[in-house]
This record gives sequence, structure tokens and C-alpha cells, in this order.
Amino acid sequence: MVNSITLTSLVPLVQDNPELYIRVIKAIATGIAMVNRDKEKTLEILAGNVADRLGIRDDIELESFYEKLRANLEPRLCPKMDSLYNAYRIAELVYPELEEKGNPVKLWDLHYVRVLEAQGFFDDLYR
Repeated sequence: MVNSITLTSLVPLVQDNPELYIRVIKAIATGIAMVNRDKEKTLEILAGNVADRLGIRDDIELESFYEKLRANLEPRLCPKMDSLYNAYRIAELVYPELEEKGNPVKLWDLHYVRVLEAQGFFDDLYR
């Protein structure tokens, strides 16, 4: 959800500064790529303040957290269908009127992600 919340919560800012939005997308994708490619560095980062704040007590719990984190991060930033539905259900709790006229797919504007995909950004990132 981190990337989805981050990407969807920036919509008003994006309208005024699309270049910033593209840089944010690239930064999020690069962070996810690091998690996927450099387990040791990621564990080192997580073992710092993150582990303490999450109450992770030992290396076994840290490894488990890492594996769950890695499984939940979408490398190409396209939300999974269950993530779409989950975010939509949360939005309905906050905005009950969505239930009558909403569509979960409307929550995401992925055209900048698709532009980067077409430019080969994600392919280059995982080469």
C-alpha cells in the first residue's frame, strides 16, 4: 500500500507539477528495486530504527518482515486487483457516496507509470 497511497495522495500536486510526480514514481520504484536486489543492505536499513519502531526483536523476525515486505511491493507499481478493492473499500468508509457511483479503478491514475513503462524505465531498473 505504501506506493499506492503515495501515488494516489499526490494527485492535486501532480496537476501543477507532473515532472515532480515522475521523479516520485522513479524514487519509489528505485527503492523497491533495492529491496528486491540487495537483501543485505535492506536488512541493514531495517535493523536500524525501523526494527525498534516495529518491535522486531531478533534476526528471525527481521527476516520474516523483510520477506513480507518484499512480497507486498509491486516492482512496476501497478496495483494488484485485491489492493484496488481494499483501497476502494477503505475509501468508501471515508466517503460513503462512493458506494453508489464509484469504481475502484478510478482511484488510480497510472498514465505516468505507463509512460515510464513504455520508455523502458522499469526494464532498465531491473537489468
